[in-house]
Formats: sequence, C-alpha cells, structure tokens
Amino acid sequence: MTSRHLALGYWGDPDATDAVFERQPDGRRTFLSGDRGRVDADGTLTLQGRGDDVVKVRGYLVAPIEVESALRGLDVVDDAVVVPDHDQTTRLVGYVVPDPTCAAPSSAQLRTALRERLPEWMVPQTLVLLPELPRTERGKVDRAALPAAPARSTDTVPADQWEALVSRHWRAVLGLTEVGRAEDFFALGGDSLAVEELLVRLADEQIILTGADLGAAPTLSGFAAVVRRRARASSTEIGDRGHRSHRGIVVPLREGGERLPVHCFAGAGGPAYLFSELAQQLAPGHPVTAFQQRGLERRGIPDWSVTAAARRYLRILDERGHHGPAVLVGHSLGGLFALEVAHLLRARGHQVPLLVMLDTVLPGHLARAAGDEVPRIRIPGAVGQTRGELWRTRLRLLGAGWYPFASATRDDVFFQHGLRITERHRPQPWDGPAEVFLTAENIDGRDWWQQVLTGARGMHELPCTHLAVIKQPWIGQVADRINAVLHGLDAPTSAPVGVPREDRLGRPGRAGDRRHRRPGPGGAAGASRRRADQHLAAGPDR
Repeated sequence: MTSRHLALGYWGDPDATDAVFERQPDGRRTFLSGDRGRVDADGTLTLQGRGDDVVKVRGYLVAPIEVESALRGLDVVDDAVVVPDHDQTTRLVGYVVPDPTCAAPSSAQLRTALRERLPEWMVPQTLVLLPELPRTERGKVDRAALPAAPARSTDTVPADQWEALVSRHWRAVLGLTEVGRAEDFFALGGDSLAVEELLVRLADEQIILTGADLGAAPTLSGFAAVVRRRARASSTEIGDRGHRSHRGIVVPLREGGERLPVHCFAGAGGPAYLFSELAQQLAPGHPVTAFQQRGLERRGIPDWSVTAAARRYLRILDERGHHGPAVLVGHSLGGLFALEVAHLLRARGHQVPLLVMLDTVLPGHLARAAGDEVPRIRIPGAVGQTRGELWRTRLRLLGAGWYPFASATRDDVFFQHGLRITERHRPQPWDGPAEVFLTAENIDGRDWWQQVLTGARGMHELPCTHLAVIKQPWIGQVADRINAVLHGLDAPTSAPVGVPREDRLGRPGRAGDRRHRRPGPGGAAGASRRRADQHLAAGPDR
C-alpha cells in the first residue's frame, strides 16, 4: 500500500517501523500490510489470507504470539501456545500447560487474568489445559499434534428471560462473550470459585440455589429451568430428581446408559460437582453419580465416621435404584468412603470391578504399623494451632452441618471434621483391583498402601497438587486409565501415569522421599491455607 497519507510508523518501535514501512523517492511511503493476494488477468485483486501469523478476530488483527507471551507471563502457567481455529468463525484457541507446583487454574481464571493484560478481542474464548505440549524432534511445538479444540455451540440465543438471566451471569463469571444453550458450565472452565460467584450473583436476584443444583443441571438451558422453577415455585420442586431428603448429598452428573455405573465420593469439604470434569472424560454409556458430605450445602448433621457415611451413601443408591456392581472413585477422604462402600457392596454379593483412590491420605496408625513416625502436620503450608484456636475449632465442629457459617468457615469446619474421622478410621484390607493416584504433596509412605490394598493394584504418581488431581489436565490422565480398565485393555508394557515403571508400589517406602511433601487429607476447600490440629497425630479429639 503506497500513499502520501500513511502513518509515519509504530510509536516508540523503530525496528517494527523499519520492517514494514518504506520511504519512496517521490516522498510517498509504502506499508507492507502482510496480506497475500493475486491480481487476475482482468485486473481483479483477490485476497488470499495473511503472509504471517496474524489473524482477524471479531474485526481486529491479532498476533497469536502476543497472546502466547501474555499466557506465559502468568505465574500459574508453565508453557502455552495459541493457534487460530477457522472451524466455524475464526477464534483463538490457547493450549496451556499449568505449573504443576501451583493450584491448577481453571479456564475462567486464566481468561480473567488475561483481561488485565490484553484487550477483550485478544483473550482466547477456548483454552485447553494439557500436561505438556507435543514437540518435534527439534524441540519445537508440534502444532499438528495438538488435540482438536472442543466445538462451541452456535445456538446462543436465549429461549426465554430465564436463559437470558443465566447467560448474563455465566458470561460474567466465566469470562466469555457468548454461551450456547447446550454448553456445560464446567466444560467452559467453571470451578469451585466460579460456582460460588455464580450462586452469590443469583442470591442477589433473590434466587437461592446450591452447587449441587448446578452439578445436576450443568447446561445453560438445564440450569435456567432450575432457576425458573425456583423463582416460581417452592423449593420442593427442585433438586435431586424427587429425592428431597437426599438433596445436598447426591448429584447425578450423567444419567442413562447401560454400562457399569460410576459412583464418585468427594473429600472433606469438597463439593460433588468437582467430579464433573471426570464425568465428561469417561467413556459414553457409564452413568456417573457423585456424593458429598451431609450438611455441606443443606442443613443436616454430618456422619462422624467413615462407616456411617458409607452406609448412608449405599442407602441412597438403593433408593435411587442403583443395584449391582459399580466402579467406585474417591478423592482424598472420599477414597476411604469408596473403600468402605466397596466392602459393603461385596458383603451383599456385588462385584466392584474397580476401586480408584485419588490422593487419599491414610490414617496415621498405618504409618506406625509400618514402623514410621506420623508427621504432626500433614497439610500443605499448614502451621500448628494454638490452644485457643484448637478450642475454637472444637466449638465450631459442634455446629457442623446445621449452623449457618460463612462459606469459607463452613469449608474449614468440614475439613477439620474430615481430619478427625480419617484418624479414627480403621480400613479393612481390600483384595480387589484398585488404581491409586498420588500427588507430589502426598507425604505418606508408599509402602503403607500394602496394608490397605492386597490385590492387583496400579500406583501412579502425578506431579501436581492435592486439589489439582481432580482438575484438567491431570483428571484427563486419570480418566484415560479408568477407561482403559473399563474396556478391558491389557497394557503389560505400559508404565503408570506420570512415573517410570520402577516407581510402582512394589518397592519399599522411602522416608527420605517424603520430607518435602505435604498433603491435604480434606477435599476441595482451600486446604493449603488451613491450620492443622497439632493434636491430630496423637489421636482425634475425645
């Protein structure tokens, strides 16, 4: 483009100016736009795209490398690459490798952080979290090997005022410009923080719902129907598909299907909807149900033993018509719940073809039985409680499940409750097939598991935090392993996820390997900032 009426160059960037601006002898200036084209025989100019990586998004030219640089500048990101996707309309897709030493970020959190650095049109609407980027033999990112970006719904026009209301709040919470009616809140990057913000926004509209309501109806149209009924009728019309007494305990994440059902159990203070990402990754045809502790979201006295909680969960499954064999998955304390439910199912004559335990912290008596000392503090970043703090914790525990604590206090109360029932529990050995996934924060001796799992077992080490194991990208690796087992795939030469073959459970435990790791025996309730009960190692409160 040559004219006397062009800009002089890029402000404060002489190198960029020299690269694309040229001065002509007659005083005019030429600008190299980067567009490609051809002039046909009849003089028609046909544009053929760009000669560089710049793409046009919503009418603006965007250089993906600038977005990559912004992503890599975030503390929670280890690596990133951004590519254009032209499947429907041109959109930016970011492939992100989270820093495994940090709390796993959600897509919504990443988009919010990018908005502080980039204009709106440069923020990728689609972010895919990966454990690592595929690379060529020369170490360059192999863009052809990147997984296909998930398709976005084009049906974005709300059907009524309730869908419009929900769409407005979802877009604000998730950092999106558009949301399809059939799109899933959790698939779009919603996490526990996003859920809390959404529920607060709806409460400001005089609509009181829980995370379990969203977990049971995660699509925009489905959740809008829940909001509509809550606004128009009594709360008895909403909730757990007719099981009013179980609202706030069980969340159906995927219904229908003729294959083995999968039952998931959340940890201390962990909401059931956190298993949504796992449900999305499991093979089709498997119904998925998730449980959380009684009293977490709706009033009810929590169970003060692992066995009591397991019996309650089994009664709920009976009432919901779930009989027969099932796959059981538990995160943190939920792993002990899953183990106890497995024993109860077997006592009824039902098979448990697979037990999966995600970063479960074992009771301290197993360490003593193995001849090891029990660390006084077993929580990431925790410090001991003073005598006053200990008594305050004990008093709060008396109100667990029925006193209307603020959400942060409630989560901590259930976390402390989980600590105590963990130490009191005496798990019975399980000789059935099991898969155990342990994170870098888990300081338990790996040989302790020999006392709990005596049958065929796979042990997998993941280089992430305690709470990150149930989020992308790590939950994708967990789902891959579960799917392989469910399909009866025999992979005798494959190593466990994330570690070499020699790191299987069969080797002796190494105390020296545990000194820098600190686990969180609770669920997804912000354990990294909590204070541990120093008396826990000596035994639970009496």
